[in-house]
Amino acid sequence: MPVYDLTHTLSAHTPAYPGTPAPHIHPFAKIESEGFRELSLTLTTHSGTHMDAPAHMLANGSFLDELSPDLFVGTGIVIDASSPDRLALSADLVSDSLKTDFILFHTGWDRNWEQAAYFDSFPYLSPELAARLSQLPIKGVGIDGPSVDARDSRDFKAHLELLGNGKLILENLTGLSQLLNQSFTLFALPLKVKQSDGAPARVLALTKELL
Repeated sequence: MPVYDLTHTLSAHTPAYPGTPAPHIHPFAKIESEGFRELSLTLTTHSGTHMDAPAHMLANGSFLDELSPDLFVGTGIVIDASSPDRLALSADLVSDSLKTDFILFHTGWDRNWEQAAYFDSFPYLSPELAARLSQLPIKGVGIDGPSVDARDSRDFKAHLELLGNGKLILENLTGLSQLLNQSFTLFALPLKVKQSDGAPARVLALTKELL
């Protein structure tokens, strides 16, 4: 069955959002000395491809480990938002009648992954688009850039609108162009960490029924 991996590989070169520490990955044990391999990982909950929980922005928001796992699986679509002159993604990209569980925005920004330009003027959701998405009966929203809010945002309107209305957020996705004009089942599986405001996630899309 066709399975698409929408996840960036975590590595020592994984870019960190400005102001947060980069992942630190190094060998803890080696076959030559200990007889087995084991890596030590030091990273924030929003490293690489990751999921935001309501607790990320809301004082009384739910943590990821408190959420039902059925929220991490569902139908999905990819919306083409790759216009080169489009920075703030507008509400007209999404119809009020759209029926799916996850809406992912392909901007093409993942082409800048592991480059300094990745955090410069990246595409984001306009407040109007975030408001429209927050009113749809969906489980979550994703984007192939660093954030659903603008780089210089101080009020985090898109985050607050979505998380405040129970929508999960996926950021730093990749490879969404492969799924344009296709229907699929999305598996967005975050690490299960106690009282986590977010977590790195393995995000996979299946384009055919499992059975």
